[in-house]
Amino acid sequence: MVTVAFLLVAVWALLGDGSASVYADPDIIYVSLDCSAAPGYCTTLQNAVGAASSGDEIHIAGGTYTGQANDKEVLRIIHLDKILTLRGGYSNDFTVRDSDLYPTILDGEGERRGLYVGPGVTVTLEGLHVVNGNAEGLGGEGDSINDDVGGGLYADQTNLTVQNCRFSENVADDGGGLYLRDSTVTISDTSICSNTAHFDTSGDFGGGEGGGLFLWSGDLALHGNTFFGNVADSMGGGAALYGTELTLTDNRVYSNAAPSAGSGWLVSGGPVSLHRNWFYHNGPANGLFLRNSSADQVNNVFVGHCRGGVTLSGTEARFRHTTIADNATIDLSPGSS
Repeated sequence: MVTVAFLLVAVWALLGDGSASVYADPDIIYVSLDCSAAPGYCTTLQNAVGAASSGDEIHIAGGTYTGQANDKEVLRIIHLDKILTLRGGYSNDFTVRDSDLYPTILDGEGERRGLYVGPGVTVTLEGLHVVNGNAEGLGGEGDSINDDVGGGLYADQTNLTVQNCRFSENVADDGGGLYLRDSTVTISDTSICSNTAHFDTSGDFGGGEGGGLFLWSGDLALHGNTFFGNVADSMGGGAALYGTELTLTDNRVYSNAAPSAGSGWLVSGGPVSLHRNWFYHNGPANGLFLRNSSADQVNNVFVGHCRGGVTLSGTEARFRHTTIADNATIDLSPGSS
């Protein structure tokens, strides 16, 4: 909770630093690019996070937010290391919330990561557009990860909820849009589009997995999301998911690209529950590649893939009420059923 006494100190400490207006009620901090929209002071989003107490909410007015003003060396727009909820899509006077009418855009300008969520916290993101993030040179924020991961967002050992957000035009070696490590994550009603995972040409030549999303260990629930136009140089054009428990329902996965496997999704580990997902026109590889997993599939649709709608490798899968049409092949490798 943010107290009045704390705010008076915070106002003097942060006055004049940055490019947005912020003021606070108990439990809520308001941030706007229009410094005349509300009483208070001008600050950056990161300073608003610093002013918040664990458990607070930050409400962000529409506009385009970048890194620290006049500081091109900052590594990410927002570093989250406490329990917080960030909600975007407000009008400047905070009387209306509509993320389509008042989009809150976190723009990495092709020079920095969008968000980093640190270990041991619980964070909720709602109504944010994360664009033009670039993880080049950032690695895994101090972790033993050689590749530069998570252009739009990197979540490390955290509990994360993402709702009604958009991740687009972000770039990394793995997880162009989002990289999730050892975390418990729920993503719903979110668009993950036109992100890129490219080979790491600087050293070990890894990377190239999870154009839209990369999960390395942890539990993931995806519900009602759209993955389209994402590209991976190797596998998992839309997403590469290496998880312990995966619940994937009501998602649309289309027009993603990866040459090796899983142009739509690559899914490894499990158990995996896939219900009412649509995969269509991903290529040039298969729409869904299930590897070393056990999968329960109900009411899924696979249409228009050149190298098969579904490929199974070392996987036991049960298909019920599933449509597989206009695909070149259905692949079952040894050890699959």
